[in-house]
Amino acid sequence: MVRSDASGTRHRAKLTRAPDNGGPAIRNGWETIPPAGNFRAGGAGRVARDSTVSELAGNGYRNLGRPDPARWRHSPVPGHSKRPCADCPSALGRPGAAGHDGAMVQHMGAAHTGGPASLGVAAIACSALTLDHGGGRGVFDLDLRVNQGEVFGLIGPRGAGKTTAIRLLMDLIRPGRGRAAVLGMDAVRDSLAIKRRVGYLPGEPARFPGLTAGGVIALAAGLRGGVDPARIELLAKRFQLDLGRGYEDLDRGGKQKAGLIRAFMHEPELLILDEPTNGLEPAVRPEFHALVDESAASGATVFLSSLVLSEVEQVCDRIGLIRAGRLLKVGTLAEFRSVRMHRIEADFTGQLTPADVARLPGVSAATIEGGHMSCTVRGSVAPLLASLARARVTEMDSHELSLEEVFRSEGGAGTQP
Repeated sequence: MVRSDASGTRHRAKLTRAPDNGGPAIRNGWETIPPAGNFRAGGAGRVARDSTVSELAGNGYRNLGRPDPARWRHSPVPGHSKRPCADCPSALGRPGAAGHDGAMVQHMGAAHTGGPASLGVAAIACSALTLDHGGGRGVFDLDLRVNQGEVFGLIGPRGAGKTTAIRLLMDLIRPGRGRAAVLGMDAVRDSLAIKRRVGYLPGEPARFPGLTAGGVIALAAGLRGGVDPARIELLAKRFQLDLGRGYEDLDRGGKQKAGLIRAFMHEPELLILDEPTNGLEPAVRPEFHALVDESAASGATVFLSSLVLSEVEQVCDRIGLIRAGRLLKVGTLAEFRSVRMHRIEADFTGQLTPADVARLPGVSAATIEGGHMSCTVRGSVAPLLASLARARVTEMDSHELSLEEVFRSEGGAGTQP
């Protein structure tokens, strides 16, 4: 609240403290607004020292269009977006520093005095998240937790619900019920604050007629603020993208590269990437994997989706299998590999029916045609071998399923278009 006296001097409400619920600071009298260009300390809730606009911007703060310097917020500038406020280099970003007030100076949407990005808060948390598109399509009762600093892969066939889940996290569509939290903030209520802190790659590239690839990236960088042009050049070099080419002249892979640069350019603390390797030529996929590794090493969280397990198993800490909108299983690669599955085929001359094989423990997908039997066995093969011995087996072949085949066996082919 601002008012002017008869001399034209402007005054604002004096803000002294913030309530425990994180709401606005409490007004307690009035104070004179300093002249534009310098902001002077005046107690809790105001800037702790003389700070020009350039100094504030240099420390990662940007004006949200208001004249009051106490409303400056932190923007995701390079090297300054990975950690909660304890790592901020200036007095403005240290809890307990003079003039620090979590309700007035915030760390990219999270109050310095223990905000949503604090250690222990999940990067992504979903509880009974549901959106029914009809016809069995959508996401249903999604319960998922992705920890900070983790690389998580959501794997499933086309139409399994991966893109729907990601769009719900980004508040591009709204759930019918349930809720999602991103960096400790509500995905719907705090949508704008979340988008400031996330690097997002959509499943389908948008159209930008009349712009070059570099122009599209520069547009996004300008809207976001605080992006180092040198980093854009470096990413373009790594992805082998000509920034001078017309964006609409790029093939699917070229547009995917431009999208990945927009997602990685501001070094966000959370990356949400919808099928990031889609359209990328094999020569640049190692660069994407390296960028994921670098982001994780710096403390960022990466949440990505993919159709193919082999595309992400070399970078993910954990993976989740989704089919027909339902999350079937979550675990580490080692946990999935610990459940050994074998494909067994045998020729026999005795009596053996599909029912004889199907009722054996661990056996699935059993078929018998003439004197040939095939099935999949999870765990011990001893019960099957005993049954086959009575059927007078003449020849048998067995091989352990790859992790890709295990996922296909778990998830089926998917039912959604």
